Amino acid sequence: MKLPGAPSQPKIVVIRPPNTEVAVHEDMVVQALSMGAPHKAVPMTVGLCLGVAAYIKGTVAQRMVAQTRQRALREDKWGSSVVLRHPSGTVEVSTKFDSTYQPLSVSVTRTGRWLMKGAVWW
Repeated sequence: MKLPGAPSQPKIVVIRPPNTEVAVHEDMVVQALSMGAPHKAVPMTVGLCLGVAAYIKGTVAQRMVAQTRQRALREDKWGSSVVLRHPSGTVEVSTKFDSTYQPLSVSVTRTGRWLMKGAVWW
């Protein structure tokens, strides 16, 4: 249902911890909803926001990532990137912060996926 005059639909995402017995390099599993249907991947606006939220103390995303990393017995210190599992693969979201811990920039690294398959004859 589109609201009259609304320029876009709200971004809704369900997050859960990954199965750490199987996937130790993921911080959370995301399922985005687009127009009321499950999204095939994760919209980058959602991924970027989750990447920053994972480092804001007290957010659901931050508590989930902290719990996931503790359960996975990771030895590394908190970096500035999180790995999100979505229906089409994973995406790594990196955030740079200033000295007051305000985000300066956010970037993503996507896994490759097939865009096209074809054959060439000459």
